[in-house]
Amino acid sequence: QELGTCPHSQRIGRSQASGIISSEDTDNSGTFLSKAQAIALSSSEDTDGSRASAPEAARLLAKQGEQLGEDLWKVAEKTAASQEELHRLRDAVVAKQLFVTQRENAIDAAYARLLEQQDRRSRESEMMSQEAATQAAELHKLSNEIKMATRKNEEQAVMVREVQHTLQSMANRAYNVKLEVIDRQEELETREAALHFMENAWDCLTQRVSTK
Repeated sequence: QELGTCPHSQRIGRSQASGIISSEDTDNSGTFLSKAQAIALSSSEDTDGSRASAPEAARLLAKQGEQLGEDLWKVAEKTAASQEELHRLRDAVVAKQLFVTQRENAIDAAYARLLEQQDRRSRESEMMSQEAATQAAELHKLSNEIKMATRKNEEQAVMVREVQHTLQSMANRAYNVKLEVIDRQEELETREAALHFMENAWDCLTQRVSTK
């Protein structure tokens, strides 16, 4: 009865009812169970053949129960502290996991942006390559057109020189023909003058003969 009315025994009962002592303290509980068995064994030995009287046995049993209650209370306090530390570590782990998750999300977002930039730059590079190829084709076409125009200009220059040579030849021939015409005209005029002179001379001769 004194064990039942012990304040430490009441605290132990409340601790056990609130679940403070966890299964993680199995080794300590086994130690206190061994102490309790030793107390019971000691009580039974006192009952069978002990020299101590009943009041002394009760006081001894109460003292041992009080010591056992204090030990159990210390274990409960240690268990509560361990559970508090476990909760703190668990919260730290959760916070660390949240930080890691946030970092992973940030890395994934950065990687996605990097892929988007690479894809955009690849498309821009492809467009620039296509534009450069188009410009190169147009430049090649223009170069061919320039070559063809140059060749045509050279051919036309040759034709112009030939025409100029032909015109010069025609001008020379025309000048020669003009000189020939002038010569023939002078010759005709000379012949006409000679003929006219001969006609006048014949008329004079005829008149002289008729007067004789």
